[in-house]
Parts: sequence; C-alpha cells; structure tokens
Amino acid sequence: MLTMVKEKLRRTPVGLDIGETGVRAAQIKRAGQRFVVARVIKHEWRTTEPEKAGTEEESKRQARMDRFVRSANIRKQSVIVELNPPDVECYPLDLPTAAVDVEESKMAELVRWEVERLLGDTHESVETRHWTLPRTNVPSPTVMAAAAQTDAVARLIDLCDASGVYCQAVEPASVALARFGGVLSDWDTDEVWGVLDLGATETRLVLCVEGVPTVVRRVGVGGRAWTTQIAESLKVGLRAAEIQKCEQGISFARCGEGSGPPGRPVLLTPARDVASILLGALRNELRSIASEIKRSFEYALSCYPQRRAGSLILVGGGAAMRNLPEFLNDALSIPVARASDYLNRDRQAGLTGCCRVTFDAGKPEEMEEFAVAIGLALPPGETSKRQNVETSKHSTL
Repeated sequence: MLTMVKEKLRRTPVGLDIGETGVRAAQIKRAGQRFVVARVIKHEWRTTEPEKAGTEEESKRQARMDRFVRSANIRKQSVIVELNPPDVECYPLDLPTAAVDVEESKMAELVRWEVERLLGDTHESVETRHWTLPRTNVPSPTVMAAAAQTDAVARLIDLCDASGVYCQAVEPASVALARFGGVLSDWDTDEVWGVLDLGATETRLVLCVEGVPTVVRRVGVGGRAWTTQIAESLKVGLRAAEIQKCEQGISFARCGEGSGPPGRPVLLTPARDVASILLGALRNELRSIASEIKRSFEYALSCYPQRRAGSLILVGGGAAMRNLPEFLNDALSIPVARASDYLNRDRQAGLTGCCRVTFDAGKPEEMEEFAVAIGLALPPGETSKRQNVETSKHSTL
C-alpha cells in the first residue's frame, strides 16, 4: 500500500501478477492513443499446492521469484504488483457528500477510521486507500475503500527488492481489472459493465460505472474446485479432469439446435459426449455464479437507476473454457465475451478506435490470462474518462 516512486522512470513499468499457480508479467508501449502489449512472460510454479506461512515457505517463494526474474530478464526494472484477497478487501462506504468533498488528506483519515471501525479491535494492521464513486440521486455508497494487510504489502515489496526489481507500487487486482476493461471498448457513460476474473482459487467480479469499480466481490469458487468436481463425475484423476476441462469445455447448443424456441440458444442435457457430462458436473456451480452476477448487476443498477446493464468481459485461466460465454450470455441476457474477442471486434464491425489495446506479444487468446498484469502495466489517468480522474490519486497502495 505504498507508492515508491523515487525518480522519473524511463522504462514502462512491468505489470506483475503473482498468483497461486505462477507469475505473469506484461509490459506495454504507448502508440498514440493506443496501447501495445509488447511483451508477456509466464512462469508456472512446480506445485499447485497453496503456500503455507513460515520461513521455509517464504524461502521457496523467494527462490521462485528469483528464477522468474532471471528467466524473464527484468532485473533492475520497475514493477507494479497486484494484491489479492484475503490480503486486500474492498469496502463500499456510505459517507456524507460533504465529507467526500473535503481535502484528500482529511478524506483519507476519515476512510481509515471507518474501515477500522468495520474491522473491529481484533484486526491486523492495515493500510487503506480509497476512490470516490460516481454521484447518483439515490442513497448508495459514495466511496470505495481498499484495506490491505500491512505485512502482506511489506512482504511483496521485500520479495521484489530481494529479487532485484524495483517495486514502484502495489495495487488491488480490482483496480487493475477495471483499468484493463476500460481500454477494450469505448464504453457509453450510461453503461454498467463488468470484468469476471475466473482464477484458480475463486471467481471475482468487478462492475464499473464510468470506468470506476463500484462493485467488487467474490461470486464463486475457482478452476481448481471445478476440476475436482469433474474428476468426481468422470471418476478420473485430477490431471485427466483438468485436460478434459480445457479441451472439451461444456456443451451448449447454438441457435436452431435442440428443441427450444427458434432463434434462442438451448442448453443440452447431459448425454453421451464428455462436454455434456462436464456441463452436468458444473451446472450447479455455473448457475450459482450466474445468479451472483445477476444480483450484482441488479444492485449496481439500483444504485444508478439512470444506467443500463452493459457487457461482461471474461478473463483469467477459466475464461478459455469452451461455450462458457454462451452459457453466461443465456443466463444473464447481456453480452458476454472473452477479452480477446474485443481485439478483432473493431475490424469485423468496420469500426475504428473502440478497442485501444493491441496484443503483439503472442496469441490473442492468451490475453485473458494476462489481464491483471496488463491492467497493472497500463498508465493510470489515461485508460478511462472517469476512472482515472477519481481513482488514480487514491487507489495506488
């Protein structure tokens, strides 16, 4: 939760996403009003078991980071690192408008006091930052606070320093995802759009109004739990279940297939093929996620009644699952697409200037996996009309 700018940097900072299964990094270049993802680097951990606290595990983590820095050749470069729950949590605060309009230092102190009140007397030491939410004419939160464990932030900074990279800042993943989504389309100011991050351990949702994260919450389990459910249904090992999940996806009948109403996609019932079995194994979890997303959109629209539900962007490793966008589109009745789908949308529709990011570092479909890292690398203040006016001053931790 510290901003560590010591000098004017010549190189573009590297966005560093240190996750449960590995580390992903991205570096971008500015090309006029567009952003070019020039380089991405991925390094998977040898084990997918969750890390445990302790000196031995910290040493393993440091060794992993050292290997990555050497292999990626980013030593002595500036990095911006993400922080994930439970090390950081976001809290919507309903503070009076008069309080929101006070000077920044007083507002920061008020937010910290309010967060500490919510956490109670037993909480660990935390660092707080905040961003103001768009104004609305109905009672609703006016500020979003981010509270991170001080020790977790210090560990990240120490990890970077010991590996020979310069930690310029630590940011919540939610802010990075909002910044990333902001460059994918020329969003209308009356849209409520979202980013769904399908990670290894959990699925998290960020809904944005005018580019500002207004809803940040967990909506379901992650890919590991899905793999376990598939393994139990197919009576196979976890490795075989992971392969089937990645290669087969879930069944989904397109328009004209099945026995449903003409012109509407129809879900297939579990049958003989593997994809149908996977749908059967994951149906309840996917329906639960869709239900939580729908509730979140309804809540956001109740806070901003003059807005409309926009699109949902899928990122993270789970976004690659076949037919997942179609499933969610049918369940939510809003446009759902993977992040990489926005890269070619302008060209296919004959439009120019809508998507302001180009992925020149690999296959377009890899962009979902590097969404957080790309969002971290994007310069604050230039990716969204409102988001950067309101969040760039307060959200860097």
